[in-house]
Amino acid sequence: MTVETGKERWLERTLLKTATLGMIALAGFCFGHLATASATQYPYSVIDLGPVDATEINNSGQVTGRGFVDQASMPFVTGPNGSNLRLISVASNVNFGYGFGINNLGQVTGFTQSFHPIQTRPFETAPNGDVAKYFDFTGSASDINDRGQVVGTAFRGSHDPPNTRVGLFLANMNDGSFKIVSSTVFSYDTFTHLNNLGQITGELSVPHGVGTTTHVFVTDPDGGVFHDISGTRDFSALAGDINNSGDVVGSYVRLPSGNRRAFVSYDGARRIDIGVLAPGGTETEAFGINDAGTIVGFSDYQAFIYTPGTRMQNLNDLIDPSLGIHLDAGVDVNERGQILAKQIAGHSYILTPTNMSGVPDLGSTGLLFVFALAGLLAMRQRLHQ
Repeated sequence: MTVETGKERWLERTLLKTATLGMIALAGFCFGHLATASATQYPYSVIDLGPVDATEINNSGQVTGRGFVDQASMPFVTGPNGSNLRLISVASNVNFGYGFGINNLGQVTGFTQSFHPIQTRPFETAPNGDVAKYFDFTGSASDINDRGQVVGTAFRGSHDPPNTRVGLFLANMNDGSFKIVSSTVFSYDTFTHLNNLGQITGELSVPHGVGTTTHVFVTDPDGGVFHDISGTRDFSALAGDINNSGDVVGSYVRLPSGNRRAFVSYDGARRIDIGVLAPGGTETEAFGINDAGTIVGFSDYQAFIYTPGTRMQNLNDLIDPSLGIHLDAGVDVNERGQILAKQIAGHSYILTPTNMSGVPDLGSTGLLFVFALAGLLAMRQRLHQ
């Protein structure tokens, strides 16, 4: 048994008080620093992908599109959050290529073209892979879902037999399936999309006066029955994207003004014009929608984000202006809220919500206090020995 002297008790209380106040101050600094950073940060941080034409982003932040090499364009893929951008390995005789769709496994689909001989072929990559695997028919692929289904257009090449099946296709390398969804409907590059149910959205030609115009359609699952979701007076409509609820975004030309306006169509039926950014604005297009209903696009060459709660906001107001970046269009948005945006004839960017990393880590702070308490108890025990 030890008997504490007055000096030892004073030393113990002083050390415990100093250590406790120090730990409180440290924890306060951690909370204060995170809160200040969260309060002063802009809602989105920015990753510059460089001078590439990006088209789609998956839920881990992997991006595809086309990069430019020696005055030619080639499909590319990135790692998570836009890291490690690299060209996809394609056939040796390819002169041109484009990545249009990427699923959550990191599989990319698109097309490549060779000039000697002239041939256009759809491809997809392996999960997280950079080597293109080609379908055994002529055509172009537009999108790929998490089941491995690919949508695109099959057409008869110069060396294909006359009985070649052509039109909008749905194919899957996993099971070798291939079907022509429609022999009269053709997909157009990035304006045809696919969700995980196999619902397709794109454009179809309809009679208009003495000619034709384009309307937006959505199909039933697995490329089933077509539904025209355009208005009777729509002209030159374009499909932008479809989410896993079957909600479609796009744009149409409103007559008689001739202005292009962005829309969202819920469940293939109820359609809403989502408006413009600025009073007096005229042109809007919607290019991406996620399962939460967040929409991105452009309004008079200002990139926007739209939610049913906040309506339309200018993405340029939500990033740090000291970066000197002007975003012309929001291209796609994933389920984490990351936005793929770009400048016209410029760079492409990933915008990541700062609150994804700016929320205080309560678990780590709790551990800090646990270790602090253990240290204080150990100090007290040593002083009593």
